[in-house]
Amino acid sequence: MVMSPQEGRFVIARGGTIRHEPGGGHIMFMNVEDPVSPGETVDLTLAFQGGSAMDVAPRANRPRTGSP
Repeated sequence: MVMSPQEGRFVIARGGTIRHEPGGGHIMFMNVEDPVSPGETVDLTLAFQGGSAMDVAPRANRPRTGSP
């Protein structure tokens, strides 16, 4: 499996949803100073076009190995 950065933005239609999951679109932190263990949550604020924001606390997953 090859990881590559998402160019641009994730597009979510008004009233729609998006599911970030392993093997699909997901948020990956790079160059993290304090490690995050699988199962821990990370407080994030998602900023949306138009100025609104949403606080979320996703759970960190264990890194996948190999190909699906």
